[in-house]
Amino acid sequence: MKKSLLFTALTLTLTLTLTLTLTLTLASSQAFAVVNGTPIDWQQHDSTVRLDGHPMWGGVIQDAKGQCTGTLISGKYILTAAHCLDRENDVDSVTMVSGQNTPTEFAQYLTHPDYVSDEDFSTNDVGIIPLNQTLAHQSIQFFSDLNVSHFSKGEAININGFGGTATDSSPLNQANFTFSEVHWAIPELIYIDVVNESHTTNGDSGSAWTNANNDIVAVHKGSALFTNGSRETYGSDLHYSSDFILDTVNGWHYPTIAKANGQTTITVQSLHQTAMQPDPSNEAWVQGDVTLNSELSTCLTTEINPYSKCTFVIDSNGGEGVLWLSANEPIEINPKTITNPDEGNGGNGSTGGSSSGGSFGLFSLLTLAGLGVIRRKWII
Repeated sequence: MKKSLLFTALTLTLTLTLTLTLTLTLASSQAFAVVNGTPIDWQQHDSTVRLDGHPMWGGVIQDAKGQCTGTLISGKYILTAAHCLDRENDVDSVTMVSGQNTPTEFAQYLTHPDYVSDEDFSTNDVGIIPLNQTLAHQSIQFFSDLNVSHFSKGEAININGFGGTATDSSPLNQANFTFSEVHWAIPELIYIDVVNESHTTNGDSGSAWTNANNDIVAVHKGSALFTNGSRETYGSDLHYSSDFILDTVNGWHYPTIAKANGQTTITVQSLHQTAMQPDPSNEAWVQGDVTLNSELSTCLTTEINPYSKCTFVIDSNGGEGVLWLSANEPIEINPKTITNPDEGNGGNGSTGGSSSGGSFGLFSLLTLAGLGVIRRKWII
């Protein structure tokens, strides 16, 4: 009898072990990552940041990583969705590709004046986080000309987000869409259609919607999966947040660091409230191993309006220097602290090893199983 009981116990243990192993294998397979689209090299898109905080209600994001996604504006501000900032401590830190984690303060969170928390279809779901320190980034995503709203049926829209992949070796993924329509009664609310297996999920809220020119046109609000299998994805048209952005930033939109050896062109964008504010011909200067070519720099020779782009052309021998756009807007040239793109594993804060998908514990697997039969209204 004792041998029979022992054999039964061993059999159950082995069965449970095999079942758990199989479940873990399925959960961490590449199929899970496909939900978030094509892996993107975060090093080449270091203006995209991960917003971390405390687990949200019903959330399955481990260690509070990847609560939402944001985009850096001149290293001083983060553009995201207003609903990401609704509750204190939902987002309490910002993580860069380098693994640098920067705390935020809830008192600094700004939301669009027309945004109303806890309303299903609140207009202008757009938020900005002013930072206490400037974060370094080489890449930049410019805004489209937000003075007008210009979407066309079927045009390509891409979203890069951290949803469901915060603990992966390739945490940043891109999902592909085409523009669908504007809400019949709320012009700020716009919809896009999925075109393949990629779609947004928890943690993608606040991601920038970019067009074929890689210009930011909207902020991701969420998506819903209906019982008939169709998926609805929606965001906030930034045309209706144009003044909110200009009033908050009122400065240049630029990469905070740049590499230069020889003649180099640096493109920036005006997010000033009015044209020629400030006058760059009176504000810009250089320091260190940098020479400013005034004749070739369009920022110094053309009229600059809000959301217009212009260039500064500099010469450098590869040494350190600074291009000052104004007294408090420096672009560091060839700083020694530039992150080596060959180092690290995508900024997830760990070293060594890799994974093709998410890493899950037993509790998370049980949570996923339970959530599988629940239709979440907001997929953020």
